[in-house]
Amino acid sequence: MKNIFAKLLILLFIIIAVVPIITMIIGTIFNDRNFDFAAYQKIFSNLQNWRLLRNSLTLGLSTALFALAVGIPLGYFLGKTDLPFKSFFKIGFLIPLFFPPYILSIAWSHILGKQGLLQTLFGVGSFTSDFLFSLPGAAFVLTNIYYPLVMLICLAAFYGIDRSFEDEALLHTGERKILSRILLPLILPFLKAAFLFVFIIALSEFGVPAFLGTNVYTVEILTQFSAFYDFQTATAHAVILVFVALVIVISSRKLVNRISTGIMESLGYANYRIINLKRWKIPVLILVSLAFFFFVLLPLAVLVCKSLPLNTYIQAFNLASSGILHSLLWSGIGATTLVLFGFVFGYFRIREHWQSINPLTLFTFAIPSTVLGIGLISLWNRGAPFYFVYNSILMVLFVYIARFVFITQNVISGAISQIPVSYEEAAFLEGGGRFKIIGKIIIPLSKPALIAAWILGFIFCFGEIGATLLVYPPGSSTLPIKIFTITANSPENLAAALCMLLVLIILISLGVFFLTLKSFRKNLIML
Repeated sequence: MKNIFAKLLILLFIIIAVVPIITMIIGTIFNDRNFDFAAYQKIFSNLQNWRLLRNSLTLGLSTALFALAVGIPLGYFLGKTDLPFKSFFKIGFLIPLFFPPYILSIAWSHILGKQGLLQTLFGVGSFTSDFLFSLPGAAFVLTNIYYPLVMLICLAAFYGIDRSFEDEALLHTGERKILSRILLPLILPFLKAAFLFVFIIALSEFGVPAFLGTNVYTVEILTQFSAFYDFQTATAHAVILVFVALVIVISSRKLVNRISTGIMESLGYANYRIINLKRWKIPVLILVSLAFFFFVLLPLAVLVCKSLPLNTYIQAFNLASSGILHSLLWSGIGATTLVLFGFVFGYFRIREHWQSINPLTLFTFAIPSTVLGIGLISLWNRGAPFYFVYNSILMVLFVYIARFVFITQNVISGAISQIPVSYEEAAFLEGGGRFKIIGKIIIPLSKPALIAAWILGFIFCFGEIGATLLVYPPGSSTLPIKIFTITANSPENLAAALCMLLVLIILISLGVFFLTLKSFRKNLIML
């Protein structure tokens, strides 16, 4: 009986996140209770669909490789060297990771577009626009968004290497061989995990390819569903991506289980070696500063300039006030729900060794948002009594749970793994029950992690668009949906002001998040 609540919550998660996908798959192979593979025959007999699959895989692979090329050097210089202003750069470089991807697409269109900054300065807008609105351009924008994930994983990897390995090696060799023969082999599992994470996220991304007009599966699914009303073909396309995600999750489950707690564990680890850059300190500082300007400051500065004059913000707020209110309310509810699921899943994963939880939540996280949206419609668009769910905020809440429990669960489980089991054993010997131990020991000690998980959940819920665009209740659009739908037909300064409103809300949330993370790290060191 002691685990009944956790089992019921896992069952509820399966109903919310997995059953819609199963329902969608069944719907593509049955027609009037008979097997019917016509939708798949239509897809596989069309050469264009094979190009879509190739484009999707190419986008995922190229984004992952480019993100590694940017993130690994940043992780090394910010994690292993005595580079000045490291704390500032660590926080600053992470900022793009928390922005909705389509926001950076809009920013880079103002830089590389036909009427963009480079056209104004150098007259090369035609060339840069052709690059941006292409598959390499989409990979470039996605790299700008996801290189911080690689950097973060590399930082965790470097922080977790005991300096005794390097100190002993220094007696026999130099820094270059230590890097190639010790550091790189030790962080290789982390790099594989980083590659897989970025590949999965880029493969499932909708906003950037949709804005840049890149032909990939996630965009085609929405086109078939909403423009051509071809539900059968749209769901068949979606099923293909489901199986791609499933293959990735199955092949990477051991890596994910190892890495997911490694990032949180490394926050409290301090026995790592710092390398003196000596004469290379200033050149490396210049390179890192240029990268920070290019990937962080330049896109934000262009959005700020495009959003002027200041009275544009008043117009933007009046236009999107209801969307802002819906986004704040729904994201707050979503973040609270995500922390509840994340805490229960994280606790039982660590304390009861329910290791199947992580692959399950990773699978739903890897499902493209448009695919998830169609799956939810397949399950709930059935008339009474399902219509109550279909036409309510619950559909949006289901999207948040399915997509982001993986994030909150791993943040919280990383914190719980750092709490000594002996605390609970001592409380149990004193007569404390499971719920009392959780309420009096686990929750207070993991409070900073719970707050950090809530803020992360809020940020990701606030920026979600792919599935929300399909399932939100009529007349209840969110701020991201407002931005996405008016960008093409509104003045540039109004669209930029709407983007900046969203960015400001996220930046405020990030400020609170990093303050909470600082408190969390102090708690880990004390434990």
